[in-house]
Amino acid sequence: MTLNLNRDANFADMTPGRTSQHEEQFTRFREKIARQDFPCLGAKAALRQGTLQLKAYECMLNGASVQSLARDLEAFVQDNAETPSEFAVLAAVDPAARMPDEIHFEKALFDVLQRLHQIDPGTWDQRVSTDPANSAFKFSFAGRAFYVVGVHPQASRIARRFALPALIFNPVWQFDVLRSRKHLERLIRLVRNRDTALQGGINPNLRYEGILSDAAQYSGRAIEEGWTCPFAHREAAPERESRT
Repeated sequence: MTLNLNRDANFADMTPGRTSQHEEQFTRFREKIARQDFPCLGAKAALRQGTLQLKAYECMLNGASVQSLARDLEAFVQDNAETPSEFAVLAAVDPAARMPDEIHFEKALFDVLQRLHQIDPGTWDQRVSTDPANSAFKFSFAGRAFYVVGVHPQASRIARRFALPALIFNPVWQFDVLRSRKHLERLIRLVRNRDTALQGGINPNLRYEGILSDAAQYSGRAIEEGWTCPFAHREAAPERESRT
């Protein structure tokens, strides 16, 4: 079951059994984004404009609730089909999962993406590659490409360190809109400068930009040399299995 946790959500209507601790954590999720030093200006704009969809999926990172997430992600794509927003975001929060470290979170993140892909009702966005080893790869669902940002309590990057683990789906169309208005490059520069100032150092994964796909940045973990993305397009999966 999903819980709509947007700004106007009434916590009294949440699923029975929800604790005050959960309510506080969801509030803190928005408060983290609203903090002055939080580097992602796109997320801050989405929160301010009311286009941040914040929803919870019990045990999503343990293999449950993916069907519900798939329905909501498809609806998100359809709702934005005609007039794509500059800042439209779907944040899928798992209030039940416990991630002991970054390795476990990365595995869980790609497991969710793989499960979503297996039940994807649409075709892959033709503007991006289906091969995660290709620098042009992006995750696609319901015919639309997404840049996925993983956040969780054990994240080494401060900007990714949230009280609850979540997958944040940023549609690529918003980057296209920003690019057409000549706002994208400046926004990226500002966000990276703010992130470096917050962390005290540049994101080490940026050294792979243009070499590896965006998938290398999804979990937020500083990946090692020779890292392989644990995701396979369903048409490539049989070939991968035959090699093992």
